[in-house]
Amino acid sequence: VGYPNAMRKVVMTDTEVVTDTIRRGVFLTNVSYRHYGHKAFWVYIYEENSHIIANPDNVPVGTVVVIPPAEKYGIDATDTTAVNVALEKAEVIKRLMRQ
Repeated sequence: VGYPNAMRKVVMTDTEVVTDTIRRGVFLTNVSYRHYGHKAFWVYIYEENSHIIANPDNVPVGTVVVIPPAEKYGIDATDTTAVNVALEKAEVIKRLMRQ
């Protein structure tokens, strides 16, 4: 489900910051798929926004999240190694959330 008005680009000095707003029924996995082409990379959106997201499984509607550039974390939906690294990171995050 696309929300064209949810994505914003903010220019700050020489760096372009991409943001997205969490809508009802939208999860970090949806945002990840929209921006990176694979749901596994939600972990990097979470890491980039962990200061405002207490629980990655329950991000409040209206939360504006920063979408990190793919290059920052080696995000590539066509690279199985990159996907597997993200999936492993997801398991660690989920384990920490259960504690």
